Order: sequence, then C-alpha cells, then structure tokens
Amino acid sequence: MGIEFQPSSSLGGPNTWVLKDGRRLGGIYLPPDKVYRFYRGDPEKLGPAELSDPNLEQLKDKIRARYA
Repeated sequence: MGIEFQPSSSLGGPNTWVLKDGRRLGGIYLPPDKVYRFYRGDPEKLGPAELSDPNLEQLKDKIRARYA
C-alpha cells in the first residue's frame, strides 16, 4: 500500500491524515504561519514537527522519501 494522504474534515485536527499501509502514521497541519507541518503519532501528544515545508506537495514528497 505505501504512503497515502487522506483529507480530514475534523475541526482542530490535521488538514490531512498520513497513512502507511492503511494505518495512521501522523497528520499534516497548517498553522497560522502557513507552513505545513507533519507530526508523527497521536494528535494529543504532539511534539516537535518531524518535517515541514510551505508547499504541501513538497512536504508530501519528503514524507514519502522518509517513510516509504
């Protein structure tokens, strides 16, 4: 299956869920500073962002390169 990106409709949650082999790997968030950030793990336990980029497609490429 590999890495998949699933749009999220939850308020206060990520803009996009990141799935690896059908299981949730983390989420992509877009804070007010307009830099997309990928956090791995549970949203309730967010630490520092694993990866970030102002361009969503470039961030997705970085995620695929690291976790595929």
